[in-house]
Amino acid sequence: MEQTRLVLLQTLEEIGYRLEHVLTQSDQLVYHATSVGQASRDLKKALEAAERDRQRLEKLQTSNSELQQENRQLKAENEEIHQRQQQLEEELRKAEVQVELIKELFLNEGEALEKTPDREETQEKDA
Repeated sequence: MEQTRLVLLQTLEEIGYRLEHVLTQSDQLVYHATSVGQASRDLKKALEAAERDRQRLEKLQTSNSELQQENRQLKAENEEIHQRQQQLEEELRKAEVQVELIKELFLNEGEALEKTPDREETQEKDA
């Protein structure tokens, strides 16, 4: 009987060590499960942030495309305005030349009138 008792005690001791080992492993598994859970939550938050960033990027790309189109339109309008301004400046230059020519014609005509004999007699009588 003593022998049986010793075998039982030894078996119980081995089972105790095994249970201790299982408990240690269980604690480690719980720790890892908690870590995996936290990592999963962190990953979910990162994915949500990435999705928000992707949506924001899409909006910015759309906005950028619209701004580029508007920029092209404004450049075209600016070119048209520049061409019109050049045309107007050319027309103004021509008009100024014409005004100068008209002045010269009037001045020459006025000088010619002053030199006519009838005009000279009128001027002498007035004097």
